[in-house]
Amino acid sequence: PDLKSLFYGVWAAFENKACVTSQPNVEFLKAAVDKEWVDMSEKYVMMTCLIFRPTNEPILVAKGGQFGE
Repeated sequence: PDLKSLFYGVWAAFENKACVTSQPNVEFLKAAVDKEWVDMSEKYVMMTCLIFRPTNEPILVAKGGQFGE
């Protein structure tokens, strides 16, 4: 199962804000990402999930197991 499309949909929002300025170390980067996660609107997360639902539906139905052929 592959949920990369959903991951990239949310990660793009993080990159646009948390990674605008270079962080001096990993701890600062983690803090910036955490802040953006807290600040991210619930509506944005819901809409992103809705957009990728057709792609991810088989994974959800299979509960992460095998699907397709």
